Amino acid sequence: MQPIESKPIPTAIPVAPAGGVTTPAERMSPTAEAERIDAIDALRGVALLGILLVNIIYFSEGFSSGATRDVSLSAPLDEFARFLSRFFANYKFVTLYSVLFGMGLALQSRRADERGTRFTSVYVRRLLILLAMGVIHGVFLWYGDILTMYALLGFIAMLFRHAKQITLLATAALLAAVPLVLIPPVIALDYKPAPPAGEQTRSDVVSPIDDDCESAEETDIDVTTPPPTEAPVDFNRLMSEFDSIEVELYGRGPYALSVVHRGLLFAVMQIFAGATTLGWRCLAMFLVGIAIIRSGMFEQLAAHRKGLVRCVAIAMPIGMA
Repeated sequence: MQPIESKPIPTAIPVAPAGGVTTPAERMSPTAEAERIDAIDALRGVALLGILLVNIIYFSEGFSSGATRDVSLSAPLDEFARFLSRFFANYKFVTLYSVLFGMGLALQSRRADERGTRFTSVYVRRLLILLAMGVIHGVFLWYGDILTMYALLGFIAMLFRHAKQITLLATAALLAAVPLVLIPPVIALDYKPAPPAGEQTRSDVVSPIDDDCESAEETDIDVTTPPPTEAPVDFNRLMSEFDSIEVELYGRGPYALSVVHRGLLFAVMQIFAGATTLGWRCLAMFLVGIAIIRSGMFEQLAAHRKGLVRCVAIAMPIGMA
């Protein structure tokens, strides 16, 4: 009888990936250098620099001062620099960065589909990490954080990653138009109409009561006249007082109160800007970014050169308006 030859028992049985299970080599990982698109990376750098140019004024002044008033920028050269920032940078670079965010989403989704790897769970995890970074940044460093809004809107943009081009662009156009409807009522909150010509307000009327009059009965004043209605809230005065508190807290502390102040302003900005302007604009640009990647434009720049030049010629005047 020949001896039975023993064979080593395998420690693991290889199983083909199925049902959404992936091996470590198939999981999503950072993009290899050979797969990166140089034009997109360059645009990211330009967008970040432009966002810094816009926000740097808010780093040095109070929230309201940076947004509405020129407290320290009184020199002509400073005023000119501020004009250039407002004309060439305000809302331009955050719009560009939003488009790039959507392009990044589309690229990750497409590469995951090509490799047969999971996308949704991995991208959700990345959005949650981005959300945590944004909240920490907004509460402890600077209230004007944009990462939080990007992370929250990213969950919505994910739903459009397989949408048709016409659906992406039509939805983006509708989203971009929403602020045009919402902003006028917001502006009207701070509008105080001037009194009609020749009409005096109660504060403008000089009281006929003087030191020689012992009571109102000695004058012709109608004491039964009801007091005027309450004047509208002076938002400029309120924001000025808010600025004073902000400068005091950040300059002298205590730190705990400055964190509370920053956290409250961060929350208000996220809700207000997200609901009225920036949230709609950013989500619209996310969808535009997805549509751009679908077109293959950035992977074949030479073939689309004429179309890109035409887009710049049309979009540049609109963007500068």
